Amino acid sequence: MQIKSNDIRRIVKNIPAMVTYREGELLFNLARQVSTGVIVEIGSYKGGSTILLAKGSDVGNHVPVFAIDPHKRENYTKWEKELVPKNTYHLFNKNLKRYKVSHRVTLIMLKSQLAVKKWKKDIGLLWIDGDHTYEQAKLDFLCWEKFLVPGGVIAFHDSADAKTITTATGCINKQHGSATRVIQEFVVKSGRYSTLQIVDSITYAVKIRNAKNSEAMHTIAIIWTTRMKPLFRAIDKQIGKGGIVIRKVVPFFSSRKYSYPKSRELWKKYMQWSACAKKMNVIKTKGLISTTEGKLLYAIAATTKGDILEIGPRTGLSTLYIASAIKDNNSSKQQVYTIELNPTKENFKIVQGGMGMFFPKNSKSPLTISSFEHYDKEIKPALSQKGRFITSLKKSLKRFSLSKYVQIIEGDFRKVTPKKKFPFIFADVLHSELEIKRNAPKIKGLLANNAIIACHDLTNDTLRKCFFSIVPLQDFFMVDQMLIGIYKR
Repeated sequence: MQIKSNDIRRIVKNIPAMVTYREGELLFNLARQVSTGVIVEIGSYKGGSTILLAKGSDVGNHVPVFAIDPHKRENYTKWEKELVPKNTYHLFNKNLKRYKVSHRVTLIMLKSQLAVKKWKKDIGLLWIDGDHTYEQAKLDFLCWEKFLVPGGVIAFHDSADAKTITTATGCINKQHGSATRVIQEFVVKSGRYSTLQIVDSITYAVKIRNAKNSEAMHTIAIIWTTRMKPLFRAIDKQIGKGGIVIRKVVPFFSSRKYSYPKSRELWKKYMQWSACAKKMNVIKTKGLISTTEGKLLYAIAATTKGDILEIGPRTGLSTLYIASAIKDNNSSKQQVYTIELNPTKENFKIVQGGMGMFFPKNSKSPLTISSFEHYDKEIKPALSQKGRFITSLKKSLKRFSLSKYVQIIEGDFRKVTPKKKFPFIFADVLHSELEIKRNAPKIKGLLANNAIIACHDLTNDTLRKCFFSIVPLQDFFMVDQMLIGIYKR
């Protein structure tokens, strides 16, 4: 059956949908093209978009349309109180009958996270237009996307207007920006979808492939965090004398710049670290690592058996997080070795782009380059005091009563590090290709088999490729500016 453009325009014009003509035409045509799987709509309201989908299916391959909506409005915004009826079921049903598509539509009057529990069908078109909060939009995606077949289309309403585009990386528009954020975090970054297409405020894409096992684990973890958290208040619950422990383990590291482990081994450690990090308090002092990075260092140190090596502590914020874990574990046999080059003012010279750190001081190229602002605020004050960075480090440790857990060693770590293998190394001496080529071979020699290594500022592919060519890692993930990997000989 053929249908003309004017017929589509007439249908769109006469249907009470909260979509523009171009959006209605898009939904109609997307539904018409579905040949594998069913059509699922999350958020039906009065049935306008449902009718468009059903009409498109009637003209196309007659696939069923499932409309998921509890039809009871909760958590009203100010404008919704004025415009949205409390119960929309009767209006929805009336409109479907009026446009003669009731035979094509199956209504599921549940919230999407409840409706998905018994769902088993493949989906060819997934249309998400439900609750516009970030958490709910994310949950709609994570619950239903796994049923979308390769070649199927996912579409989000209220995700591509001018306001959401300008606020997508910062302050999210309260009504519509949440869908934009979900698209960026879970559609674009997954690499499993074609290039995004935009029609007015609808963003849609074609699914290229299904999720790998590690991505599926990530999805499960986020659903757990979002919806199961209220059900499990206690971190640990003891049952009977047998000592059975039910432990709530949820991902903690959820900053904007992150990736996830791929191997089962590192994933288990990641989840263990997540649970550990949620328990510790933030250390409030100056430093160049984020709170998330600091808590990650704490968690890794807390679960490490054996001595820990830190290379490049500077004023010691990272040292404080690592040493705090040793203190909290009450481990008298565990030691943190922190090695600081402790340069002088003579090691710093003005270069293009900032202040270069030269070591030895007569070398031709700088190992690292700091901005003038950072040099003036952080480095210069430390260099001006007696003992330089070592003095700042000792003061920080003393302030938090952590001195006895840390052995400070001054000098080039390649020459002064104790001759042993370490199960965990934190290295903040890999800021450039020159520095990586100078320091990575020695770091490799200090890593024990199955050791965890954390490297700060390996933030681009060029630096990571250079590092991996010297220190091959079995698996790694990123949190903010920090790379964490597992090393196997």
